Amino acid sequence: MEKEEIHIDLQADSARRDRMDLLWLDPQHLLTLKEAVERGIAVDVEHGAGDLYERVIGNVNGGKIAVDDLNWALEVDALAAKAEAASKAGDYRAAIRHYRAALRLAPGCDLYIMSIGSCYGHLDEDELALRYLERAAQISPSNPRIARNLAAARSNLPERRVVVSCPHCQQKLRLPVGRSGTVKCPNAKCAKSFAIST
Repeated sequence: MEKEEIHIDLQADSARRDRMDLLWLDPQHLLTLKEAVERGIAVDVEHGAGDLYERVIGNVNGGKIAVDDLNWALEVDALAAKAEAASKAGDYRAAIRHYRAALRLAPGCDLYIMSIGSCYGHLDEDELALRYLERAAQISPSNPRIARNLAAARSNLPERRVVVSCPHCQQKLRLPVGRSGTVKCPNAKCAKSFAIST
């Protein structure tokens, strides 16, 4: 498996984070917000709309989000829609290509990084899936959707093991990495204990 590099600016300024929040909204919400900004009217927040949506509405009403930001989000969302369609069709490699195109316009977007990780998970490339999902979690550590996907990816990884030989009879044992202590040889004829550190 080729080693993939993931370079993301984790120190994005707040204006950039505000803009990235737009990418979690569906196109209809983006169009509604664009119309409100163009007309200069405040947007009401529906009760129970969710923290992200409330934060975006606060930024729109506070003048932190401009029409250019919403046009940008709609453009990026069009690329992401292609990725989502490919993913739903089971073409995860094409989905990854489209998400990467969206990332070129929205570098550091946690949603697309998470989505690439999920695609790699569907391809059973668990190490790559984990790397992308861990990066998305670094960007947005309190995002519950990213946390759920990351937990699922971690549960799919087999526990890494190493082979250790009993020093008394050379019986081989597969033990988890990162453990130390004393084990008993599984060979009934030997059954001696010995210290291990993996």
